[in-house]
Amino acid sequence: MASLNLVALLCFGLVVLVNSYPSFSRHENQWTKLILTHHWPKTLCTMEEVSCQTADKFNYWTIHGLWPDKGQSCNRSWHFDVNDIKDLLPEMEIWWPDVLHPGTNEFWKHEWEKHGTCAAVAESLNSENKYFAKALDLYKKSRP
Repeated sequence: MASLNLVALLCFGLVVLVNSYPSFSRHENQWTKLILTHHWPKTLCTMEEVSCQTADKFNYWTIHGLWPDKGQSCNRSWHFDVNDIKDLLPEMEIWWPDVLHPGTNEFWKHEWEKHGTCAAVAESLNSENKYFAKALDLYKKSRP
């Protein structure tokens, strides 16, 4: 009986340890804040050492991304679908343009798959549309 109690106590201790130790936690990608990042298109092209023909038309800071402070590529099975953000595309092309690959969805796909899938643990960001709409909303609030 004493050995059974000892085993039960050890199992309980292990459960407590696993749930309290960050690297074992079920929520190791749980973020606490979002970071709205911007970039200046022409500088981005210079830094990437590419010629961006469209960069000159953006003489303002554009959105680079909305990044949770923890986690990257949290759900590799949740692939980007541009149809989910069709209603946002006119604004996305103005405020969140892909100056490196104009005419494609590669930049938005990258941002969703790397950062959006982590942000999606919050109900208010749990879809592509909610994630990109929130980034646009925050960006517009940050503009002078």
